[in-house]
Amino acid sequence: MCRCTVTGVSEAWLRGRGQPIGFLTDAEVNGLAEHGIAPATALLAAGDDTIYHALRLDKFRGREHLRELFAEQVKQIPRWRDTPGSYVSVLDASDTAAPKLLVIRKISDGQYMRMVLAINDRRRYSREDITVQAVDTIEIADLDALRRWPLMEGRWEDLE
Repeated sequence: MCRCTVTGVSEAWLRGRGQPIGFLTDAEVNGLAEHGIAPATALLAAGDDTIYHALRLDKFRGREHLRELFAEQVKQIPRWRDTPGSYVSVLDASDTAAPKLLVIRKISDGQYMRMVLAINDRRRYSREDITVQAVDTIEIADLDALRRWPLMEGRWEDLE
């Protein structure tokens, strides 16, 4: 796994409104490089507000049974990110000025979690500006709609 040096991150930031949730893998870094994207750091971070937003009740209206599964997967992001084959990563370069890395994980039969990472995003956490691979949102997604993007890591078969 790529453990690029993280500079300009104070200990206070780690206790603040943003939390590190892992690192880009070597396959993700190499896949991004093939598309001309050079990550400034391998650090993945999620703001508390993003997590609260992802778990809000109205997102699960009519699908309340998924909320508990979804919440458990969100809590376990650092653990499953370290388990090859438990997710796939794809590049959404539809907005060339702001490409996104989509990380997809199966949460139950026919239900998939999509974590959207903003590449080289400048965020303010604990009154400090840093550049990270920031979680924009986490949501339930349709797998067929995601297959159109270039695969960076993993195999679709692992999610079926």
